[in-house]
Amino acid sequence: MRDHTDPIATLEHSVADTARRLPSNIYPKIYLPKKIYEALPAAYVSVGTLFILGAAYIGIDHGAMISYLAVGVSCILAGVTVNIVRRRERSR
Repeated sequence: MRDHTDPIATLEHSVADTARRLPSNIYPKIYLPKKIYEALPAAYVSVGTLFILGAAYIGIDHGAMISYLAVGVSCILAGVTVNIVRRRERSR
């Protein structure tokens, strides 16, 4: 019979277990002020929106338009993902 566990939760636990086993001096903890930490997802989405608007401004004929779109969509996805993960962690 197949196990119907949440694959995202399984991945999160796997990554967390791996991070705990690493020596702490390899990846030192970085602490940001709370205001900056809370504003990061909005900043990601804002930067992504600016890149998409920049792609629309330079037009389809410009070679960098695809790069602008890729960076813009990536930033927006990063902001939304960080926001979802934070809400999920806070609801625990």
